[in-house]
Amino acid sequence: MEGSSIFVLCCGLKRLQSPMNTFTTSSNDISLTGILLAAGRSSRAGGLKALFEWNGETMIGSILFKLAELCNRIIVVTGFEHHRIEEAVLKCNRPNVDCVQNDRWESGMFSSIQAGIRACTAEASCILHMVDQPHLPGAVYETLYSAFIHSSHAMYIPTWNDRRGHPLIFRSEVGNWILGNTPMATMCEAIQSFSTSILHVPVACEEILHTINTPEDFAFIKQHYSHTLLEPR
Repeated sequence: MEGSSIFVLCCGLKRLQSPMNTFTTSSNDISLTGILLAAGRSSRAGGLKALFEWNGETMIGSILFKLAELCNRIIVVTGFEHHRIEEAVLKCNRPNVDCVQNDRWESGMFSSIQAGIRACTAEASCILHMVDQPHLPGAVYETLYSAFIHSSHAMYIPTWNDRRGHPLIFRSEVGNWILGNTPMATMCEAIQSFSTSILHVPVACEEILHTINTPEDFAFIKQHYSHTLLEPR
């Protein structure tokens, strides 16, 4: 259940001295494009995770609500049963949200990340989000975004007790590296390539470690984190 689906711990941590709390998306701030990965089959979870119910809406709807507070544009990467995902996104009625179908979704997650980046502008900085993390509190996004706008690292990874979690933010040079590799590459390789320009951002939320792979994972997260919402600014 722990968030190991994108990367594993593969280099030393560089930490912020203290978390920042500024969270604004004014025209003077650096903008982010959200990439929301929703292409997989979710076979072990027993259904399409994006459509699971979460606090009265779908998982994907809950995440889009949070990302809309942070991003100027959101790319939802679809694949397996893409029509159902696209229909759910349309029902959310969120502006500046586009769906991109990854025809190679069976090649693995990295191909979906590539599909999302291709749909972005060349200069875009992105927040990469899993579709099975609707439980993240607003503080995670606030702390990551503050680190992003106050420094110039290539990549920002949240940590809890020195353990990496999701989501992560990366700048365009990382996106270019990802596009320049094959679909069989991994985000761990990207992390290793940019190891000298990664900022590990401590957050006070164990939730970043947890994703949903099985019905038991979902039951655990609903029991412990179903209260987690992003408070309006």
